[in-house]
Amino acid sequence: MTKNDGSIIILAVLIWSFVMIVANFFLYSVYLDSLIVSTSLKSTQSSYRAEDKIHICFNEDEYYREELIPMLKHYVKNGYNKKIIGDKKIVLRGISFSPEDTNYVKVTNIHRENGILKGEIVSTGIYDSIEKTATGMFNIINPKYMNNGPIISKNNVEDEEFFKDIFDDFKLYDFENKIQCIESSNFDKVNICILGEGKIRIDYYRYEKDIPVHQDFLDKNEVFIIVNKPDGDKCQTSIINENKFDNGDLNGIIYVKGDLNIFDAIAFNGIILIDDGELEVFSEDKPEINGLVILNNYRGNEKSIESQTSLEYKLGIVEKYGVYLSNFVEPEIYAIKENSIMQ
Repeated sequence: MTKNDGSIIILAVLIWSFVMIVANFFLYSVYLDSLIVSTSLKSTQSSYRAEDKIHICFNEDEYYREELIPMLKHYVKNGYNKKIIGDKKIVLRGISFSPEDTNYVKVTNIHRENGILKGEIVSTGIYDSIEKTATGMFNIINPKYMNNGPIISKNNVEDEEFFKDIFDDFKLYDFENKIQCIESSNFDKVNICILGEGKIRIDYYRYEKDIPVHQDFLDKNEVFIIVNKPDGDKCQTSIINENKFDNGDLNGIIYVKGDLNIFDAIAFNGIILIDDGELEVFSEDKPEINGLVILNNYRGNEKSIESQTSLEYKLGIVEKYGVYLSNFVEPEIYAIKENSIMQ
């Protein structure tokens, strides 16, 4: 064997070694790429599962209308308490998940941020040992009740469905046993009389007579009353302070199909709804309205309401009484964030 033959063998061995190193590196790179792609696909599947559960909860009435909204209404009425709503689960029934995955979401972290009630809904998705957690952040109150000042009407809310939801077959919802809602129909005139010492009398008139045909007596100065006439005719409703030594405090919700007249300098705290009528004041001193006035097909000049009354939007009062309106609690997702955990 010559020196040249030995050199050729050594060179061949070196080349073969280099080729094997490159080949192994290439195969290992392909393996890593495959592993990364596989993990990425699993992570994506886990993410989809987690987010899908949040969207299901917000998009299907079975969970949104029947579970989430009643839960949040209970919070608005009672205030945040761990025993009331802390990490409350909503089970997603009848939806197929893998055995390792979860079938629920959790509502948590109800809080107020810049005056706005917010909450979080947390969901996990598990796919092939990769767990992904998604947190949806949502506002609790319908923003139309928050952003339009003390008067809501078609002049500042261009949403016909919003008014239909409220005024078509108007009702108040989700009362506890301690609250009485008075529904008045087939009367030409209704007087809400403030008697003082937290007492109220409601007089009902018919056929233009001066004597009421019926009366209701309430032992506290809070009233939930719906004044409506099923035949479509309007009714005259009046608020009168019969005790001139009392400041005329009145709280609650008053819905009127027709006109609402205020005869004294009362202080009303709550929500007034006027449908196809107008509000008129017959008092030397301005009555106070603290809360919200909602108008539908208003027959008068809206600006005169603010000039005739001392009208102020008060969030606490609006939340206290707005919860009984059909579309007040309308949670809406505004962001979803994620994080993943390898099992």
